[in-house]
Amino acid sequence: DDMLDDLEHMIHAHVESESLTEHDITEYVQPEHIWREMRAHLIQRIGENAAVAVMTKLQHSSGGDMAYCHVVKEWLQVTGELVSVDNVPASLGTAYRAYLDALGEAVDRAAIRELVQVLVAAREPLSFKLLAQLGLAGKGGAGTTEVLRSMGFLFRCSRDFKVEPFHKSVLEFFMSRELAGDFFADQVLGHQRLFSTLFRDFHASAPAPPPSKVALRHALLHGHYSGEKQMKELVASLEFWHKCYNSGFGEAVYHDLLWIDECEEEAAAGSAVREQR
Repeated sequence: DDMLDDLEHMIHAHVESESLTEHDITEYVQPEHIWREMRAHLIQRIGENAAVAVMTKLQHSSGGDMAYCHVVKEWLQVTGELVSVDNVPASLGTAYRAYLDALGEAVDRAAIRELVQVLVAAREPLSFKLLAQLGLAGKGGAGTTEVLRSMGFLFRCSRDFKVEPFHKSVLEFFMSRELAGDFFADQVLGHQRLFSTLFRDFHASAPAPPPSKVALRHALLHGHYSGEKQMKELVASLEFWHKCYNSGFGEAVYHDLLWIDECEEEAAAGSAVREQR
């Protein structure tokens, strides 16, 4: 049933491509092919002489980074600005920002922030089903699928129905306040959302669906990073540990707890030293 639910989400999302690493991008689309496409597109829009100047600037800015080439190609497809050497993105980060800005009113920035905060906080790719359970909503109540679709190629669906970035640099961009600006995704808020959803589902009475295994596996880490005091309630719950061990990752969660205890001890020691000064 879970697999069918995920398949339904994927079909409605019309997201069929896998997430790509930089190696995959290079293997899938050769650089010469991308440059030829962009050159032809630019010649049609701004003429050959201007296109040559822009292409020279693009190739210099790319530094051989295929992710940059791919993002700029997508930007050229959606931007309504007159493209010139003056507005060519200078880096991969500015290329992502130029692409999102070019989408204009088609994107709900607040909804994107809310969703991506969860994606950057996640310890592993999340399924459509789990994201839907988080209660994220865009304009007019649009859900996760619509928000993902509004961002175009930036996020894709893997073969096991998990939402993944087209490239690891997508999440790095969203985590940079300087580059992302009003698209900045605060990891702490993402950890809070993931932990609070797990805590809510864990205490829900039947016939509510049981907590996701992914949520259970990383519950303590999300609670730690978000500073949630309710984490201690989970740690003290025999039912929580029973579910973790029955799911096959009790030992891993226990090691997370040991690591968290070490972090808290180090923080307390550091605080004591500062007070003495």
